[in-house]
Amino acid sequence: ARAVYDLLIMPIEGLLQPGGTLVIVPDGPLRALPFAALIDSNGKFLIERTQLALAPALAYSQPGRDRGGQALKVVAVALQREVELPAGRFAKLAGTRDEALAAAGPGGTVIDDFREADLRRALGRGRVDVLHLATHAAFNGRSDRSFIVANGEAIPLADLRGLIGESRTRGDDLDLLVLSACETAVGDDLASMGLAGAAVQSGAESAIASLWSVNDIGTVALMKAFYARYRSGDGKAAALRKAQLALIARGDDLSHPSIWAAFTLLGGWR
Repeated sequence: ARAVYDLLIMPIEGLLQPGGTLVIVPDGPLRALPFAALIDSNGKFLIERTQLALAPALAYSQPGRDRGGQALKVVAVALQREVELPAGRFAKLAGTRDEALAAAGPGGTVIDDFREADLRRALGRGRVDVLHLATHAAFNGRSDRSFIVANGEAIPLADLRGLIGESRTRGDDLDLLVLSACETAVGDDLASMGLAGAAVQSGAESAIASLWSVNDIGTVALMKAFYARYRSGDGKAAALRKAQLALIARGDDLSHPSIWAAFTLLGGWR
């Protein structure tokens, strides 16, 4: 982390500000790099110096819309049960309902053990600002082998892109997609930045996704802190940074980068 910081960040270090945003368009192996956890010469993490946002391509490195104090309309879906599919067996996820409840907040919609049809209905009812998916997901090196896991079925990447695209066609642009599952921000040359990158390229303003699998306790703690800041009016990059800093400040097991550095923001950072 120190060596990579010196190579990539040191040349622009003087430009970094806590209230600014460093936007990165990674390529090749850098797509899987947890930039937030790079370490400067003083032993500080990069996320302690500035806000971060990633983009699947330069064309998607735009700040995004300012919510202007508008209340969030959130749909949060959770998969709690064990699911067996041709692609394998997916274990129970004990913390997904708590995570979905934290995401939905007052007045939000929570769907337990969801199916693809539930997503279609929820997105077809009108404006949805945030779609939070608390479930297993996988980007298996090729876009045609990538999916999220629902109740008894896998939802292919193409279907997820279609759901987001249909909302955009109706004029109901999705402001944020949250994929709190393993390796949803890692892609290949066909689908840069994995499932999250595909969501942004399909019309979602932004996506928060993970570079590796994180335990339920860590995910719930980070998501609660993120949504608290986001609802209070912080932009997405600022809210994610403050959530990560809150975990770092705890000084316990959740302060380790293996927990908070897994999550990254793609697309618009406002």
